[in-house]
Amino acid sequence: GDCFGCTDPKTLLEQFEKCLESIKTAVDEIVVVWTDTNEDIPKIAEKHGAKVFKHEYTRDTWNFAEARNIAIEHTTCLPEDWIFIVDTDEYLDQADIPRMRMVSNNDKHDGIQFHVHSYLPTGTSMVNSIRMFRRSVAGYKDLVHNQPTFEGMSVITNIRVHHDGYNLTEE
Repeated sequence: GDCFGCTDPKTLLEQFEKCLESIKTAVDEIVVVWTDTNEDIPKIAEKHGAKVFKHEYTRDTWNFAEARNIAIEHTTCLPEDWIFIVDTDEYLDQADIPRMRMVSNNDKHDGIQFHVHSYLPTGTSMVNSIRMFRRSVAGYKDLVHNQPTFEGMSVITNIRVHHDGYNLTEE
């Protein structure tokens, strides 16, 4: 099965709703680490069938790797199952869900790289990023813009994740 984890610091509720809506048919389990930044986060998450785990947010100790690792710890996946990580200001391209399922049925790799399209005020950038991996082979480190510490082979795909968090207005 596939599991999912996400975190919520400074999330806009519309983005969070879009994120959950985009993945709810693509994964078997949704785990959200709630940092108490917005009281509506647990309600929205639970409406989409997510399990919510509260984690204290402090400016001195918080980092995204910690939140992602907490989400992974709370999944009920087996070691050979897949973890899909997406941030709350990102969403999975619906057209790519069948491809995601097909690629994750292959036993020859332990990680799947997605095309992450970031929408910036100056245009769009695209990077490959490992967004799915077997629970037994990866975890996260570093404060921000972290990648999984990964063991094993990964495959590069054209499965798209869209990131619109850089293109927000100041309102």
